[in-house]
Amino acid sequence: ARKMADYADVVVGVSGNTAHLGTYLALVLPTFWLQHGLRWKAWTVAGCIALAATGSKGAWLAAFGGMGWGLWYLHRHLCYLWLTVGTLFITCVALFRPQEFLDASARLGPWMAFWEQIGRKFITGSGLGYVMENSRFIEAGVLNTWRHVHNEYLQMLLEQGVIGLGLLLYGLWDVSQRVKRVVLTPELITCVAIL
Repeated sequence: ARKMADYADVVVGVSGNTAHLGTYLALVLPTFWLQHGLRWKAWTVAGCIALAATGSKGAWLAAFGGMGWGLWYLHRHLCYLWLTVGTLFITCVALFRPQEFLDASARLGPWMAFWEQIGRKFITGSGLGYVMENSRFIEAGVLNTWRHVHNEYLQMLLEQGVIGLGLLLYGLWDVSQRVKRVVLTPELITCVAIL
């Protein structure tokens, strides 16, 4: 039997999920502020407002870090302003909505349940798509509505085992080593901020 959430994904996709929208905005913001002209600055401000409205704390932190990275290399004098504004914003959210901001159990509980599933197939994993397919058969409990792990590294370990996770980590390390050797252009800095 399909769950109601499965039908929503077919009809709407992920655009109805504000956390996913926040992630998309966090990814595109570095390309906005890299451009020159008042129109792009307006798009950057609009993107920041939309990002704040999504309520996705993970996307906020991703945008904060990515744009901070870019400002550090492109406009160092603005980096300190960005750090101050971002810290004030995060502090305000933590003060006015502490129950959401500090509630790590919303993720830690399901992550522990996923971690328990790794044991049997630690080396090779349970196979691509295991989490999505397995979620169709869970009727109750902490994993009832989770169709993905919300942690790429844990999901990689669960589905592809230590071999898959090792290959991913090696790939990330290799890219970071290559980036260190090239000339830092604004475009490269933006691409690394998105990564």
